[in-house]
Amino acid sequence: MLEPQILIPERRAEEIALYEQNGRRPWSRGYLASRFAFVEQSLADADTMKLFEKEAPLPAGFGHGYDERVVEYPWVLSRLSHGQGRLLDAGSCFNYPEIIGRPEIEGKDFTIFTLAPEDNCFWDKKISYHYGDLRNMPFRDNWFDEVISISTLGHVGMDNRLYTKGHEEGKVGLEAEQAVGELVRILRPGGKLLVSVVYGVHQLIEWRSGSVFAEQFDAALLQDLVRAFKGCSSVKVSIYGYTQNGWNVSSLEQSAHVEYYNIHVAEGYDADNAAAARAVAFIEAVK
Repeated sequence: MLEPQILIPERRAEEIALYEQNGRRPWSRGYLASRFAFVEQSLADADTMKLFEKEAPLPAGFGHGYDERVVEYPWVLSRLSHGQGRLLDAGSCFNYPEIIGRPEIEGKDFTIFTLAPEDNCFWDKKISYHYGDLRNMPFRDNWFDEVISISTLGHVGMDNRLYTKGHEEGKVGLEAEQAVGELVRILRPGGKLLVSVVYGVHQLIEWRSGSVFAEQFDAALLQDLVRAFKGCSSVKVSIYGYTQNGWNVSSLEQSAHVEYYNIHVAEGYDADNAAAARAVAFIEAVK
């Protein structure tokens, strides 16, 4: 489940056409190009972004067949400030041309922190790249104005060779709370921290037998994670869920039973055409 490389417009259109012709199956040829096209369309639509800002119900069928990025990107971007300031992406989910060119990013001192170098690199746009462990980041206290971490905390302490081409981060363990402590430490007083994790029944998600690359948080683990936001003046949790009718606002109770669809081990597709998570928890904290 790797992210796309940069495609020229003509090639991208070809990929999307193939995806449509092959039945719009998640992670099939052209899926990623189609998903990013949907994301761009959502981000460009002021009415859609207003729905995410207010956490109002989404149109029926929104993002059907796509993974959680289609709600994570607009939710986070609807909450970022415009203008200058120091912004940290802890996990590198913004490291794509469809995202870094957004007006919410322009003018900011933008830093991406992740485990290892990636194929996508936009140093020419004055983006700083740093590599290391979220549990021990090389930044001073109270440095960033805004910090985001999209679907990353569930990978902390897991086997991340799927993403790092050979690097193994460590043993499986519940270490997301330690990473949260670091994110809060480097955020300035009054700054905003925007986090997402996959949510539902507790699952350790494998990319091959015995190799767990992610963890899905249940209600108890999510509660433990929220407690780790020590020193924050406010912490708010929101849930979006996926059903046969696409993505929409949900609740802890409504989404507590859902399971992660894992393309790496699944035998075929489920009836709802899910691509990955069936629920995602968002945490918005102010220090």
